[in-house]
Amino acid sequence: MPDNDEKETSNYSLKLKLDYLLTDVNTRLPTLSGVISKLKDEIELFGALGFIVVNVPSSEEIESVIGWSEYERFLREFANILKKFKNYNLDTTDMLFIRDVQSCEFVYAISLKKEGQRSVATKKLAEITNSLKEHINSEIEKNNMIKTEPLDIEIGFSQLLCNPSIRTERQIYLSIDKARQSLTPQYPKRVLTIRKELSEVISKELIETLFQPIINLKSRDVLGYEALSKGTLESTFNSPETLFNWAERLRLDLHLDIMCRKKAFERAKCIIKEKDMLFLNTIPRSIDNPDISLKNLKDYLRAYEIDPTKVVLELTERTAIENYESFEKNLKLFRGVGFNIAIDDAGAGYASLNTIAQLKPEFLKFDMALVHNLHKDPIKQELLIILLNMAEKIGAQVIAEGIETEEELKVLLKFGVNLGQGYFIGKPQSYKMFEGN
Repeated sequence: MPDNDEKETSNYSLKLKLDYLLTDVNTRLPTLSGVISKLKDEIELFGALGFIVVNVPSSEEIESVIGWSEYERFLREFANILKKFKNYNLDTTDMLFIRDVQSCEFVYAISLKKEGQRSVATKKLAEITNSLKEHINSEIEKNNMIKTEPLDIEIGFSQLLCNPSIRTERQIYLSIDKARQSLTPQYPKRVLTIRKELSEVISKELIETLFQPIINLKSRDVLGYEALSKGTLESTFNSPETLFNWAERLRLDLHLDIMCRKKAFERAKCIIKEKDMLFLNTIPRSIDNPDISLKNLKDYLRAYEIDPTKVVLELTERTAIENYESFEKNLKLFRGVGFNIAIDDAGAGYASLNTIAQLKPEFLKFDMALVHNLHKDPIKQELLIILLNMAEKIGAQVIAEGIETEEELKVLLKFGVNLGQGYFIGKPQSYKMFEGN
């Protein structure tokens, strides 16, 4: 039999576990589990309740950049912004809680006891939501809360009308999920300014297209050119990374991808000879939307009289391919037109062996980070051997990216890599440099 001390220890341990589940230690907000009985009483007493969900998406991306400690500090400050809004704008009967412990999803429960009609209640929730958006944007801008860019806050709302035939707790979870389904991003003013600038870059086609040669490392003959896109020098997006990172986060990446390919075709006219190949960076989402992107590609081929068999769509797999079956089906449509496929960043973790085996590309591009100092690193050399063996099995050619020294070139030739690109071979040049040559 346990003695009294053991019982007290056990009870204290249980209390700590319950406290942990009922309150988020970081934000000091109750969790849904901690307030669900109060929510249930409100619904059963007045027959209705409103929910406003505020979500901070892509937490892993932000946390990996600024670190978990700084991210938790941000969540605490963000929770204080939401508490401030509740104190000054909502009734004392309204509640603010966090979905789960360590969650980045906050929920307001809005009392609708005075609202007799559904339309009136919906209008009230919409008005509160709009005020909340303005409050959040103002506070984030004023306090310069987070350095990483961009920060997308999502807000949505729903109304719960009690249905006696469904368990009340289940109705609460379903209603919060309904609010989550209506989430839309709310960008701070500074981000809205950048979104406007990026939209103008896309609509007015304000990008520079550079071309970098890809050569046969033995014969030094040119195989083709990779088209690289970036914003103009005076633009916020004057590096490819900045341009495409913003486009992805602001959900403009598909439009940017299509526009960049158009400019590449247009500007390749004075560069590409009859035998040369044109390598075009392509995001997986373009392949997933053939009705848009494939149609545009066909139009560009006709307009600029380019042979599709001389075009290589270079997949940048920085976003996961979630449905390989659907992706492969769509990829066949592009291959049916004559396009070749390349996998970028092979060996760097983005392009997994599974992706390579599934898609069987015509070209594999050995990542530049692995080419750097390849002659000094036996592990990188082992990775290269694995990639070369896989390439042989699927009938693909390997292209080494980022060759910057003669030593790197020599070791690549030693291992049997026949194709390459990099500053040692030729820097990316504006299409204007090729005019007249």
